[in-house]
Amino acid sequence: MEVCNEFDDIYSWNLLLWKQLKEFVVKKRVPQAIIINGQNGLGKTALANKFAALLLCHDLVKGNACGYCASCCLIRQGSHIDLSYISAEEGSNIIKIEQIRGLSEKLTKSAAVGKRKVAIIDGADTMQDKAANSLLKTLEEPSDNTIIILITTNIAKVPATIKSRCSYVPVTTPLFEQVSSFMSNNTDAPDADIRLAYHFSMQAPLTTLDVLNNDRFKNIIGTVKSCYLSKDVRATELIGLLKSDSLTEIIKASYLIIYELISFKVFGVSYAGPIFSSYDNVDSLIGNVDIYELYEIYDYHNELYSEISMGTVWQPNTMLISLGCVWNKFFKGGVC
Repeated sequence: MEVCNEFDDIYSWNLLLWKQLKEFVVKKRVPQAIIINGQNGLGKTALANKFAALLLCHDLVKGNACGYCASCCLIRQGSHIDLSYISAEEGSNIIKIEQIRGLSEKLTKSAAVGKRKVAIIDGADTMQDKAANSLLKTLEEPSDNTIIILITTNIAKVPATIKSRCSYVPVTTPLFEQVSSFMSNNTDAPDADIRLAYHFSMQAPLTTLDVLNNDRFKNIIGTVKSCYLSKDVRATELIGLLKSDSLTEIIKASYLIIYELISFKVFGVSYAGPIFSSYDNVDSLIGNVDIYELYEIYDYHNELYSEISMGTVWQPNTMLISLGCVWNKFFKGGVC
């Protein structure tokens, strides 16, 4: 079981959400189920852990878990009998019906330490259909003083019948200006690299810190850029990247490059950092390209990334051939 630590940080960009969750407790209007949704790297698990500790604490201090009562001590040790945590088992990428059945059975029992029982389902959007149906039965016939917290990355994959029985807490991506101090305090990377990694990571601060551990992300961006800025984008060159990098990373790099071109085209300035050597080089590439054509490619990237995020099954080679064809439709040459 993952240790739920009441001292887990609430990251600065989630403070308003944390205030919203605390209000549930203060006003004694805690929902029976909550969905905390957002992309990876935004601190959703820390938010859920902190809320679980708050719900189970016996002696709140200024609206926060006290940290020293029996419940808080058990949580710190990872042995609180009234707190359940499930996620996909090791070696699997789905939550199985047996896990949900076991959780449901546990939740039917009375609380052993305090008045409440709390369950955290991390990756609830990965539940098998049968597992989701089993959870629905639990939500339809909730046990007294039981709160279920669902953590999801893609809420579209959660059945509507479950969503309708949950309060929704969306964790959104922060602006770079909101997290620049956090980044600077947690990495020695140059500011330009931090900004570039942040946008490559789809504005997820915690993912950005992981990406900054090496220069691999810059190599991916550079290689994709070289492919796209050649006189002819050859699908074989893009496909060759799959030998060392994932399809998602290639699409993210491509997405970032097209957004950078739009920023240069519209504002004459960089959006993400040191991708291109100068505005003159970019202007020679896209100077005669209509801005609406650039946005058309941008929208196509949005569609690709959304499909990957939603788990749509693509043949990687087919996707990259399609991407190369779209790029070649508008760009026939240029230097960088």
